[in-house]
Amino acid sequence: MYRILTTHNIDRRGLEVLEREGFEYSVDMTDYQAMLLKGRDIKDMPLGEELLAIARAGAHPTNVPVSECNEAGIVVFYMPGANANAVKELTLASLILSGRDLIGAAAWTDETKDLSDAATERVKSEYSGKEIAGLTLGVIGLGSIGSMVADSAISLGMNVIGYDPYIDVASAWRLPNGVGRATDMQEMISKCDIVTVHLPDNDETRGMINASFLAAMKDGARLINHSTGNIADAAAVREALESGRLASYVTDFPSPLLRGVRGAIQFPHIGSETPETEEKCSEIAAESLADYLKTGNIRNSINFPDCYMPWRGMTRIAIVNFNIPSMISMMTTIVAREGINIEHMINRSKGNIAYTLIDVDAPAYKCSRLVDDLRQVGGIVRVRMVREEGK
Repeated sequence: MYRILTTHNIDRRGLEVLEREGFEYSVDMTDYQAMLLKGRDIKDMPLGEELLAIARAGAHPTNVPVSECNEAGIVVFYMPGANANAVKELTLASLILSGRDLIGAAAWTDETKDLSDAATERVKSEYSGKEIAGLTLGVIGLGSIGSMVADSAISLGMNVIGYDPYIDVASAWRLPNGVGRATDMQEMISKCDIVTVHLPDNDETRGMINASFLAAMKDGARLINHSTGNIADAAAVREALESGRLASYVTDFPSPLLRGVRGAIQFPHIGSETPETEEKCSEIAAESLADYLKTGNIRNSINFPDCYMPWRGMTRIAIVNFNIPSMISMMTTIVAREGINIEHMINRSKGNIAYTLIDVDAPAYKCSRLVDDLRQVGGIVRVRMVREEGK
């Protein structure tokens, strides 16, 4: 019986998964083996010795101490792509808002006392704008969100160019045929009427939208950033807006520097705030957590490699170790020394972390000494014995 610490804002769909799997859960547990959370910041919380995994029902687990979890052998799950449709829809709305002052027009209608035909005729030209059909859209980042944005933009009559030097096979398959592929970002943005950015927050992307980036854009172009606030230099964006070089900037990550600046449209991080996304994120997070606890399989982890193996033995040994030479040979030697046969095994690595699943033909009670011996090996962080359900 695994015990899960949850937070108040986990959608019911995720809690139903925990109930179905027979787990105990509560928002005030003090002894637990896993956490299922959303926005709660746990960077200052101690990581208990029994803690095996943390699942965040959302993207980018910036509220989790991932480096510390690596050192402790704790798997951190997140939900990449679960909010993709919601962010895509916000981006499509932003494409239109970037060229038509619908917000200003609605504000005028709310504030004016005269809504006669004559009054609306006098002011409507102040809110005229450009259609997006026929414009060229540059999409930087062609993952789950970027590829969906590109596909929808083509359906809206736009010419679409995509740039992503790190695109994976799954994302490449999702791309529609009509997307042109750019190999140079600076050259691409110089040709685009609108640029939208869909990249993760990391050392390579942080501060990417800077004075140099903005200077390379087409004069009067529009920019959309629903990725992360850290990707943009707000001061440089403000200067580009005030000089007129950038016509508009739409972002889901507001900055005080852009408050009240003409052409800046800022939202309070609402990209994934839909009931559909809440349900999906909570359910997938709980399922990923349950699968790991009950089988040792890993999917959707930010710090561990994806590692999945169908059950082929009586007992499964799950091993977390640092990614250093000769670890696999040491593991198999210890298993052989115990006179236990390996039915199947898999090893995957990600950065400095490696993860191994070993299915053996011995019952759990005969594997206790094996587990103890594995724990004594330098470089092995955590060893867990997993039994097949019902055995």
